[in-house]
Amino acid sequence: MTTAAAPTDLRALLALGQARRPWEFIRAVASAGPEVATIPPIRFLLAANLGSLGFADLAIEELDAVDASGTPGLNTADLRSGLASRAKTAVPVQTLRETSEHNLALLGLDQTIADTSPVWMTDTGACAWRDAGVITGCDAGAHAASVLERSNLATDRLPSDHLPPLLIAGLSTPHLLRSALRATRPLTNGYTPRIFVVEPDEHRATRALSMLCLNEDLEGDPVGERLSLFTGEGAIESLGNALGSTIDCSLPRSVMLDPLAPKALAEGAQRTLTDLHERQSVAIDAEAARIERETQTLDEAVARVRAGTGLRVLIPVSRHSNFVRHSASDLAEALRSLGHVPTILTEPEPHRVLSRLGYLRAWANTNPDLVLTINHPRWRTATALPERAPSVCWVQDAMPHLFEDAASKQGEHDFIVGYRFQELTERFGYRPDRVIDAVLPVNT
Repeated sequence: MTTAAAPTDLRALLALGQARRPWEFIRAVASAGPEVATIPPIRFLLAANLGSLGFADLAIEELDAVDASGTPGLNTADLRSGLASRAKTAVPVQTLRETSEHNLALLGLDQTIADTSPVWMTDTGACAWRDAGVITGCDAGAHAASVLERSNLATDRLPSDHLPPLLIAGLSTPHLLRSALRATRPLTNGYTPRIFVVEPDEHRATRALSMLCLNEDLEGDPVGERLSLFTGEGAIESLGNALGSTIDCSLPRSVMLDPLAPKALAEGAQRTLTDLHERQSVAIDAEAARIERETQTLDEAVARVRAGTGLRVLIPVSRHSNFVRHSASDLAEALRSLGHVPTILTEPEPHRVLSRLGYLRAWANTNPDLVLTINHPRWRTATALPERAPSVCWVQDAMPHLFEDAASKQGEHDFIVGYRFQELTERFGYRPDRVIDAVLPVNT
């Protein structure tokens, strides 16, 4: 990033260079422009601050360029001696190129790889690079941790199985992306959310992707299947089209900003995301109105059930389950053999969760006579399914969420069938005449 030179208070900059706030000083030098970076005392302090961060290679390179002949007091010999004893942290350019090419192929991006600028990595996860003579840097690892904390995605916690997709604006460093990948390692049911990254500057994206092999972060969760990178001039528009194509599923809640990305990029991504949420909200209202206008009433559904006609049965079940999704398939097969018409409603892809819009559209399209859920009563569905058909919750496990107050939630046509736990009626307000004991069958 080359920044146009601006009026600089050299005294303040020199004081900052001696204040032991290296990242702040490096950013200040980068913002001041390439001419300021060549001033001998500034360049000397730049070398010292880079050395304090562990960038010995880059610090020595800057020190070699210091012209101390006209500036007494710059003890370059002592600084050089101290830097010489430190471990080298430069990554070979060929390694960077190979890593970048690997990651781009992993993401299915057919791009010509430009020359990749040298990158210096340290044990703290910080990075710095030369860009048109200006040294750019930030404590990217600390920033990533802060962003994830604010997003309720701290790296030492696992997300729930309904975590929505993540949206990252900017890819100047890989630290936020890597932290997000690590914070969303697969749950026991295998679920991980999609991650969308928008970076219009292809060179920045290529350079960031040269810093680490993405598939080394997640065992058993191929990162190429859930990470989408949008680069180039129409990156934000492409992002909007991709998210809009699956608006029946959950959208990202907010935008996470890369530490070196311009705020304008985050603002553009946020506008796109806001527009998508508004579109989803309008569609939800339209589908709810369509259900009221076009689908049968509860009384009509009950009448069809009692008439013994072939029933339209909606079976919502998450593909992000270890066992229940197989039970849903068995139930559908059994219903079909009895002459009914079952429809299993589940997520369209492994890394998505359905939004309320997805449930309402399925209801409007199916016009069910019966809703059949497994272990989750109708009122516990994340989208609160309409009460326009009888619902049966097939209980095959003593799930903790079943043992909660149901007195104000269980409707007249909400039935619990399967394992009849006495606590449900005796302690938690389930209606006894709506809880039916049934032996669970075994699929041969």
